[in-house]
Amino acid sequence: SMLSIKFNELTQRAVYHDYTGFSNVTTFAEAYQNFNKVGGLNPLEKAWGAYYYYMNNDIFATGLFFFLTHEIMYFGRCLPWAIIDRIAYFKKFKIQDNKVPSNKEQWECLKSVLISHFMVEAFPIWFFHPLSAKIGMAFDLPFPSLQKILFQLAIFFVMEDAWHYWLHRGLHHGVFYKYIHKQHHRYAAPFGLAAEYAHPVEVALLGIGTVGLPMVWCYFTQDLHLFTITLWICLRLYQAVDAHSGYEFLGHYTIYFHSGQAQIIMTNIITISLDLTPQVLGGGIFIEHRGRPQRKATEGGENEIEGREKGTVNGLIFIYYLNCKMHQVN
Repeated sequence: SMLSIKFNELTQRAVYHDYTGFSNVTTFAEAYQNFNKVGGLNPLEKAWGAYYYYMNNDIFATGLFFFLTHEIMYFGRCLPWAIIDRIAYFKKFKIQDNKVPSNKEQWECLKSVLISHFMVEAFPIWFFHPLSAKIGMAFDLPFPSLQKILFQLAIFFVMEDAWHYWLHRGLHHGVFYKYIHKQHHRYAAPFGLAAEYAHPVEVALLGIGTVGLPMVWCYFTQDLHLFTITLWICLRLYQAVDAHSGYEFLGHYTIYFHSGQAQIIMTNIITISLDLTPQVLGGGIFIEHRGRPQRKATEGGENEIEGREKGTVNGLIFIYYLNCKMHQVN
């Protein structure tokens, strides 16, 4: 049908513009050798091109790649924290040193997270490629410049951070907390694996900030590469797991209290790396050095930290402030 023809035209774009001199392949190694003949590509770009060329199905290739990337990066980042939980030396860095997640709690959390990954998150992943192609997202070679990638990553951190903050505040009110967000606060002390332990509705809403906002950026700018999205998701996963680790090292921020006492404190990679101390009021960015907050419990389990809700970023204020700091440094 005409619809299927248009769909195929939309999704079957070449990962490289010129296959002249390429041979037919039956293995990934043979596909890589084809791209090894192309000048001006780095090893990572060659591997990217070889993968799509070998798979010969862009929708399946992107879906499989994104799903495996998510699983490997998420659980790969959770593993070191699970090991640290069992080493006595690191107990002095644990914020709630009298609350260590039991094996039973971690196993229950693991099962729930896996169900969420396979039953909730896996489904939209397989539709990501045709949708991204529709809005003009590139996946072909070569990759964007490093400068462009870093700039877009910074923009995505600011946008997602603002989305996450205001969404999280909303989920701590009334029926939203009782029927949706309360699941995420089941464990009295956070641990890395609990970063994605959440109600399916919350998973979907947070996914809008992580994936939806970059796609909106792509729709209006027509300037975004799938490789940049991959890096962004990896960094965001690392940030989420680290924030839920339950540990506080020098220069490392995390969630202080997760259930029954105080609301979580969220920070983002940008604020950590800048190591700034100002408080920009009125829209909300709070960037400061370590220090235990004053705890204040509120009714109905909707907890808050008095005057110290980190991780909220008003994008325009933040970019303006960052620009000022850069000029001061220069």
